[in-house]
Formats: sequence, C-alpha cells, structure tokens
Amino acid sequence: MKNKELNKAAKRMLDLIDSGTTSMTSEDVAPYYVDIKTYTDNEIFELEKQKLFKERPLLMAFSSDVKDSGDFITNEDTGIPIIITRNKKGTVKAYLNVCRHRGGRLLDKPCGNQSRGFVCPYHAWRYDLDGDLISIYGEETFGEIDRSLHSLIELPVEEKYGLIYVQPTPGPAQSIDDILGKDLGNQMESWTLDSVHLVNRGIFDMPTNWKLAMDTFVEGYHFGPLHPETIALGSYSNVMIYDRYNYNHRLGFPSLTINELKDKPEKDWEAFNHFSWVYFLFPNITFFVNSAFVYLFELYPGKEVGEHLTRFSTYSRFEMKTEEEKDAAQEHFQFIYSVVENEDYWVSANVMKGFKSGLHPYSVFGRNELSLINMHEAFRESVGLDPSGVRLKRSRK
Repeated sequence: MKNKELNKAAKRMLDLIDSGTTSMTSEDVAPYYVDIKTYTDNEIFELEKQKLFKERPLLMAFSSDVKDSGDFITNEDTGIPIIITRNKKGTVKAYLNVCRHRGGRLLDKPCGNQSRGFVCPYHAWRYDLDGDLISIYGEETFGEIDRSLHSLIELPVEEKYGLIYVQPTPGPAQSIDDILGKDLGNQMESWTLDSVHLVNRGIFDMPTNWKLAMDTFVEGYHFGPLHPETIALGSYSNVMIYDRYNYNHRLGFPSLTINELKDKPEKDWEAFNHFSWVYFLFPNITFFVNSAFVYLFELYPGKEVGEHLTRFSTYSRFEMKTEEEKDAAQEHFQFIYSVVENEDYWVSANVMKGFKSGLHPYSVFGRNELSLINMHEAFRESVGLDPSGVRLKRSRK
C-alpha cells in the first residue's frame, strides 16, 4: 500500500483520537438489538453451512502456500475433502480429495509436495497434477476402462491478488473481483501475499458458534477491558476507522505511538509502524496486516451449532534469514495465539454458555460496533433471509 494511502489513514485515526471518538453508525441504526437465535438456531446454522460454506467460493490459501509445481494443501473444514495444488504450467488447480476407483483418500497430510502427482494408497491408482488418471495398478487383471471418464473431480478455483479461492462444490462460481470489488482487490495485491513466508500454524477447536467467534475480531471496543495486559498495552481501545466493501470490510487500529507522527513532517512519517489493518473477507476470514506480519484466521462451522474450528496462520512479510529473526517471528505467533486462546476465545466460550441457557434473548450492538451490524446483516442476506431479521425491535428507553 502506498505511503500516501497509509498517511491518509493515519490522519483519520489521529482526528478520532483528538476528538475522543471512533467510527460510528447513526443513532437511528444503533443501539441494535440482536436476536441470539442467530448463534443458536439449528435451521439457520444448516442453511449457512450449505449456502456459505459449500455453494460459494472461499479463501483457502495464499499463493505462497502452493508456490511451486506439485505443492499442495488439503482442506476438509467444509465437510468436503479438497486438494489445492499447482500444476507444471504454474496454474492452481483444486480437486475432490477422492480416488475415482473406490473413493480412497489420496492425500492425508495438510501440506507438502507431490511433483509426480497423486497415488491412491488403497489400490495405487495414479493421477497427474492436472487430475488425469495416468495409470491403474494391475490393469491387466482389473480390465480396460476409459481413463478420461475417471479423472479427479475438479472444483472451481481462482487465483488473483495473491489469494486462492475455491468453491467446495462444482458449478458456476463468483469471481474474486465480484467478491472483493476493485478497491479491495487492489489492496490485497499491495500486500504481496504471493511472497509472504509461513511462520507457524495453529488450530482452535471451540465450543462456540462460528459467528460468535468472528465477532471478537471486528471491533476494538473490547481492547481495554478484555486485553489490559496484552493488546491494550500497545493499542488504543475503542478507536478505529471503518471502511466497507460490499460484504467485506477493513478496520484500522492505531497504536499508542501514533501521536509521535505529529512531531514529524509527513514525508518522514512511516505511518504503518503506528497502526495495523484488520480485514474481514466474507464470510469466514479475518486477517491482520502490520508492517512486519500477516495473521490469518479461517473460521468454519463445527458439527453442531455451538461448535466451530479456527485455523490460525502467521506469515512474515519479509524473509527470515537469521535464527534471531526466526525466533522473533515464532514469538509473535505465540503471542497472538495466546491472546486469542486465553482472552478472546475464553470470553466467547463463556458467552456461548449463556446463550445456550435460553434465558438471554438478545445482545446489543452499539453505534461504535457498526462493523458487527453490517456483518450480521450480510450473513442473513447472503443465505436468502431478511437482513434486518436479526434485529429485534425494542425501545431504546
């Protein structure tokens, strides 16, 4: 992202700090009362799993995750086993992770390299990186078949801006540009996600609804109360700038050091050392970008409405050449993992317990939580429900 854009964002944050406020929606929108059925209703949950996690493209990888021919990652968090790989021509491909003989799992590892293609461990049927069946073990006894009818089942996939989107079911799929829009797409490209360097990955398997977990990432109102000894030591609480891009959004959170910019000419600012971006990419991705790292969170519904899985990955924006740099990157990963596990997801799990009681009928989103309001209305609209249906009509008195 160009310095001019970063400086502009820093000015917006400084204006909010100076005026003692934050980005807010209008008084006729919030306080906004939210029916907690959005987190507990099984019918809504099943509709979301089908419409949001099977029938639309999802961000499943950065380009750097499958950089070379034969590199692969697997994903079955939607309930559908998927292989994402890069063929010999450099094109990203996605397949059902299922052998066309008798349904054996081709790959049972989360990532790796299979430059010679895929071999089913069950009966050794072999496929190339384009998904074509190239050999059948013991073909002389198996009998002759038309191999072209037994290629791997291909899934819609697109790579652009360093992002790889896969639709878990065959059929027409939205393009990345349709999902993100031009402005947000250009921002994604500016982060050079095709050349970031993986630091580490972690998993959270939590007894909370996936949307409740996502709520913890889309506002800074809680920084001071929930993170007094971690995030709040370096960041302002309840100060953020907000930009909406259709169903997606971007939040800017200023560091306590941002006021140092006031004493420098703008040409010397290096503004991105004093704030971070947090992106929400509909429906299940949030990732943080700062001057050194990218922190990616992928949230998936669990088997039950009150369960979900989060995959967390940390990437360095620069090559880690020394042991000191590698150790420092691991410390950053461990810090964020610990904050999410012991603070954000701790409180999320406790909130879910209260919701399960059936005695707490609604939650309230404030004017300073406009990102939550827009996100939840987008969840409903995208599955064919009335977007305002999440809102309970209650008096503010």
